[in-house]
Amino acid sequence: MTYMATIIHLAQSGHLTRFDPGLDWRQQEERCIYLLPSAKNWMRDVLPNEISDFGVERTPIEQVASLLENFCAGKALAFPRQFHPLVHIDSGIWQLKTADVRLFGWFCGQDQFICSNGDMATRIKKNHWYERYRDEAIGFRDILALDDPKFVAGGQPDDVVSAYHSR
Repeated sequence: MTYMATIIHLAQSGHLTRFDPGLDWRQQEERCIYLLPSAKNWMRDVLPNEISDFGVERTPIEQVASLLENFCAGKALAFPRQFHPLVHIDSGIWQLKTADVRLFGWFCGQDQFICSNGDMATRIKKNHWYERYRDEAIGFRDILALDDPKFVAGGQPDDVVSAYHSR
């Protein structure tokens, strides 16, 4: 019989790293993000050196920090008509988006995102890598010894996060 683990056990054993959004003492963490080693390494080693391809005021790392802080604080993920910060790709794989960055992964429970990898939006679009990152995330999810069900089914943001609404 194969032992399956909860997300907490996987974080304690080092298979995942719980992202610390750096919330101030008045804020409570209402959603969690866990990073696979590939995502953690990319955020630590690559993302700080990236520059905005769209000339926005914030650097890509500042964009990601803001998005993840808002996500973890449980703030409503509202979006203007043309920009969606949370998008279902396929097969339970989602992307969290900023102007410049795409983070790929899945929700193992409502408000619990496991990030498998990330990259710059223009690089992904230029190389047609959305399918590649989806497949990598599915592969990571399949081999991760996580209790079943390993992901939340459904393709609507309300299926995977609380406090989601569009304008």
